[in-house]
Amino acid sequence: MITWSDKDGTESNPLLHPYSQAKAEIKVDGVYGERTINMQFLKCGRPLRSEVPVCPELVQEKEFIRIKTEEETKEQDHIMAVSVNEHEYEESGQLIECGCCYGEVAFEMMIQCYEGHLFCQECLERYAKESVFGHGKADLLCMTDGCDASYPMSQLQKALSSNILSKYEDRVQEENINLADLADLVRCPSCDFAALMDPEDKVFKCHNHTCLKVSL
Repeated sequence: MITWSDKDGTESNPLLHPYSQAKAEIKVDGVYGERTINMQFLKCGRPLRSEVPVCPELVQEKEFIRIKTEEETKEQDHIMAVSVNEHEYEESGQLIECGCCYGEVAFEMMIQCYEGHLFCQECLERYAKESVFGHGKADLLCMTDGCDASYPMSQLQKALSSNILSKYEDRVQEENINLADLADLVRCPSCDFAALMDPEDKVFKCHNHTCLKVSL
């Protein structure tokens, strides 16, 4: 039998008096007679703790670290896979010579122009970086003497880093605009962003998200 009592010893109904704690007497009939066990119980369940609000900056920082860690892990896995692949090609004698630096690399790391001339990704990326950043060129032609073929976009996407590829696309777009020779074409004096401007407008608003300046 269980009887409930408050701290002062008064019997009570746990449904009517929901104090946090109560004493209970458990009477057990045994071989040597009745025995009483005194215990303490919770009349009601403990209240659930409300979640502490988390700082938004902390959440963003944790998400940044998680994404950064995943990217670093993927990069390390890629480097390891390339190394293993090149080792297998080397053992089987299937490495291919780059037409620019004459180094030997695995076929998966080669880039080819429309005429089929093969180059390693490092050589093409270095050539593209010098062209679009150093010389401001929009044409990336084959590095083999006498070949004027270009590279498929899929090959450029494979070999070039995102910033070099983005700059190359800007150069191509700029050259296409220049060739169009549009009368209403206006360039931003701050970033050289080009856009068509209504002749009646007197103020040019740059739509380049990194600039957004207004000029007369």
